[in-house]
Amino acid sequence: MLFAMCGCKMDGDPILFRSALMGYLQEDGSFNGDDGRTYIFNNVSPNDNLKGISRLMVLLDAKEKLEDGITYYADLLEYEIPLYKEPFTGMTPELVDSLGTDPLHIDNIWFSGKCLNMMNTFISLDGNSKHSVDLLVKEFPMQSDTLKLMLMHNAGTDKVADTDDWSSGDSFSFYTSFPLENVMPEKGGFVLDLEWRWGGEVKNITHVIK
Repeated sequence: MLFAMCGCKMDGDPILFRSALMGYLQEDGSFNGDDGRTYIFNNVSPNDNLKGISRLMVLLDAKEKLEDGITYYADLLEYEIPLYKEPFTGMTPELVDSLGTDPLHIDNIWFSGKCLNMMNTFISLDGNSKHSVDLLVKEFPMQSDTLKLMLMHNAGTDKVADTDDWSSGDSFSFYTSFPLENVMPEKGGFVLDLEWRWGGEVKNITHVIK
């Protein structure tokens, strides 16, 4: 994982808490975190080149709590721009083939901000190849309470390694975030069922989203 450094000098003031979380950057520069709080960054200037960016993974120090109880002044320590894409729908062979079934490791996974968020890694044997990562909806929770998803990876011409031996090639780690609001059931909880390919087999994880 490589965070982008903010490049701003930190002061020695006490902090309320430190947090690493996903959220949405607003046009006014404030950050709506998936934790339900709004953060106003003390140390972000127009030169930080975040204009036009929506979804962010940040590491921040909350410094001061405002009177509304949900807004904080904070210092932005580090950030990374995740891969943020709407999921695909439709299980046609042509779509599956175009999205690719190459191996992709899930280092961490969580649901927040109505998004499926992950940290992913692949091992590249050809650093000049172009990769794409997508989420495919296999089945909507219409007849059941389960949303079935597939994590797709198209390595192009790269012959990616399918192993936990990170020394076998160049490993690339990055964040992904896929908004699920348009494919979630309108009411109540649901079961999230995700499959992906790694280690020469199809992996699977299920989790209840309340």
